[in-house]
Amino acid sequence: MCDNKLIYKYYPCNTFSIDSLMFGYLWFSNPSHLNDPFDCNLSHVLNLPFYQAYTEDWKKIVAEKFESFGICCFSHDEVGEHFWSLYANNYSGFRVSFDYNKLQKYLIGVGIVYEPIDYRDTPIDIEKEMGHDQSDYIHRLDKVLKKCIFRKKANPWKVENEERFFMGLVPINNIDEGTCLAIKEEKGYKVPIPLDCVKEVVVGHN
Repeated sequence: MCDNKLIYKYYPCNTFSIDSLMFGYLWFSNPSHLNDPFDCNLSHVLNLPFYQAYTEDWKKIVAEKFESFGICCFSHDEVGEHFWSLYANNYSGFRVSFDYNKLQKYLIGVGIVYEPIDYRDTPIDIEKEMGHDQSDYIHRLDKVLKKCIFRKKANPWKVENEERFFMGLVPINNIDEGTCLAIKEEKGYKVPIPLDCVKEVVVGHN
């Protein structure tokens, strides 16, 4: 991996985006608050046999677990009208370039994991993906969510060349000691990052 490899995030120019840049944090959104209603949609599993086999108490645990996740999305693509028009309000926002190695090392160190997106032409067959031992689904809930829901998108989105970081697969390490002062809010988390992870800010021409 190149020492200077960059990863990119596109922002609209609003109070929240400016705040995250000035105060040095990333926003990890709860899955149900992403802008694509088909992305990370828990309804994809509600009618599957393994989910139906859960007790009502376990279904409640699944819903709570789902909402406890935080997702932060990046692209490996440096340029493109798609990003500037969709995520940066038609070139009126800005793009932040991050040092991929530094960011990845820091986030992994505090218990945040990352995954590239798996783009598909067809719907995901969760039971085929996870195997046939349904008795173990409760113990593999994190794996079901990550493998089959959080990192799958339809092929038309492939242009984004996306990678995601996830909170919730494991507890955030050292959060009480101040190493990662993640702030939980109604729709997600603010996660401070070292300022040297930010390498460049590019402002759209509008």
